[in-house]
Amino acid sequence: MRAQNIRRFIGLTIIIPSLTILLWGIWPISPATRAVRVHLPDSSTNPDRPAGADVDRDLILTWPPRLRVGDRGLIQLSLEEVGASEIVQGNESNPPQNHQVPGEINNRSEAGNILAEGRLEISGMIVVPAGEVYETIGEDGKAVFFWRARPDRAGVFDGFVWIHLNSITPGDAEGAEPDIQSRVLLSAQRIQMVADDLFGLDGATARLSGSVGIVIACLLLFDTIFLKALNRIGEENKTSHA
Repeated sequence: MRAQNIRRFIGLTIIIPSLTILLWGIWPISPATRAVRVHLPDSSTNPDRPAGADVDRDLILTWPPRLRVGDRGLIQLSLEEVGASEIVQGNESNPPQNHQVPGEINNRSEAGNILAEGRLEISGMIVVPAGEVYETIGEDGKAVFFWRARPDRAGVFDGFVWIHLNSITPGDAEGAEPDIQSRVLLSAQRIQMVADDLFGLDGATARLSGSVGIVIACLLLFDTIFLKALNRIGEENKTSHA
C-alpha cells in the first residue's frame, strides 16, 4: 500500500508541471495585422491605360508578435484590392513558396510590366526565403509574399518588410530574362517580434518533455489505480468465501 501511495504521489507531482509545459508549447499565438493604403501606377495592372493614373491598393501585413524559441513564425505580405483582402491566420501553415531570385525571373513576367519585390530583414532570426523575392502583379493588382522566421534565442527582434516596384521590359530573345528599368520603394513596414523560452526550453523541447512527463505520470497513476482495483477485488473474494 505504501508503494502505491508513493507512485501516486510521484505521478501527481509529475503530471501538473508536465501539463503546464505542454500547454505552453502548444498554445496558439494570435497574429498581428496591419493594413495601409498604397498607390500603384495604373499601368502596372493594365498596360493599355495611360501612364500617370494611380490605383489604390491595400497592403496587408500579418505576423506573430510573439514566438517560442525554435518555432517558425509565418509572415505574410499581400497586395490586395481595396476591401477584398483575405488574411492567412496562424504561424504554422503551408503557403505556396516564393523562392524566386533575380536570376530566376521567368517568362511569366511578360504578362505585365511591373514586378513586386519583397524582402524581410530581421536581425537575429533565420528567415526563409532570404534576400529578395519577386511576384508578378497580375491584372487584378494582387501579389502575395510569405516568409518564415525562426528565433534561436529569447529576446526582442526588430525588423523591416520592404516592398519595391520594378518596372521591366521583356527580353529581346525567347527565354531571355526581362530587363529591370527602374526600382521604386512602395512601402517599408516595421515589425517587432518577441521570442520566449520556458526556463531555457524552446518550443520543441517543451512539447516533447511535457508529453513524456504526462505519459509517465499516467502510467504511474494507472498502475496505482489498477493495483487498487485488484486489491479490492481480492478482498471481496475473501469476504464472499468466508
